[in-house]
Amino acid sequence: MDYDPWPEAGCPLSEVLQRVACDKAEFIQHVAEKTLVVFGRTLEEGSFEEIAAPLVSSANWSASTISGSGGAKFDTVTVFPAVLAPNRVQVIGGHTLAEAFRKFVLKDPEVASLANRALAVSPEYESVFLRGNCHVAGIKEWPVAFERWSTIEVVHPDPAKRPFPDVPMDPDPMEVVRAAAALLHRYHALILMFRKGELEVSGFPLSAGHPSRISRAIWSHEEFHFDSSTGDLLQDNDGSFGDGRYIKRWIGLELNVPTERSEHATLDAFHVKPIVSYETRRSTLKPRSRPIDTRINALNECTKWLESLFNASPHRRTRTNDDLYREAQRRWPQKISKRGFNLARAQAISATGAVAWGRGGRPEESNRHAD
Repeated sequence: MDYDPWPEAGCPLSEVLQRVACDKAEFIQHVAEKTLVVFGRTLEEGSFEEIAAPLVSSANWSASTISGSGGAKFDTVTVFPAVLAPNRVQVIGGHTLAEAFRKFVLKDPEVASLANRALAVSPEYESVFLRGNCHVAGIKEWPVAFERWSTIEVVHPDPAKRPFPDVPMDPDPMEVVRAAAALLHRYHALILMFRKGELEVSGFPLSAGHPSRISRAIWSHEEFHFDSSTGDLLQDNDGSFGDGRYIKRWIGLELNVPTERSEHATLDAFHVKPIVSYETRRSTLKPRSRPIDTRINALNECTKWLESLFNASPHRRTRTNDDLYREAQRRWPQKISKRGFNLARAQAISATGAVAWGRGGRPEESNRHAD
């Protein structure tokens, strides 16, 4: 069964322990830490109010009601992840972006519970579920335009639910598929708060002319990425690869509850495209201090190499997948995993349209088509 997203109207208290896979004491701790938020309808006034952790201990769990020692009584008690809570702005505001991502996305109780099950069967996904990378290969730059770019890229056991259904790939366990879907659900909800202006994001700009407050438009722009290791906001560097493939635009990002302001003034002061020319940016770009992620470079190079092979013979597969994988390992020793190779192959097939290379078995030497 696929992941069932957390209901926007909240999960009934009677069902939440099973959903989050925790006991009552652990649940109350989550509420105290604000990673889960509890709301209920007051019986006297009928208003929908947040319920503090101490009151939750007196809950009637099966009936989803709470009767506090001070006389407060609530029914229709429901539970929300922080990023979906009615008071999410107050809960998340005041954190840095790096803190919010780690606390309310990675360590969201449901995400963490599903991640533990996923890691029990696929420990290589520690890179994603524990370290916060957006890909098992170690890529830590999350696209803010999540509709445009894929993230995590698990392989669903059902080929019909894969982005490349005709490309044979080793499936991931359903535990991984569900955990990835829950993590993405929380990440998308967090980014949507920035797009809607529910929270203002500000940081220290590294480019002259950029304001400290980041426009809402940035959070749906395909050139921008969030670095989960630093909390910085990055922009694509015009197709460059390796350590220079991104330019830092803002550092030290903070999330603030909006104040009275003119959104038009912010948009007028900021342009989505760089204010300076590419030549100027390239000449003034400072070398990055962190080492080049050679695995990511290897995946990019492997994809280009496969594209050249597929373009040379788009209608007839001349080599087996195992043969290609062995050569990839020779070309990039200890940098290309089988999963990474399968991803590069799927991307190369999609880019070239050479679907013949997605078939298994031995090459069909006798079935020669004109290339």
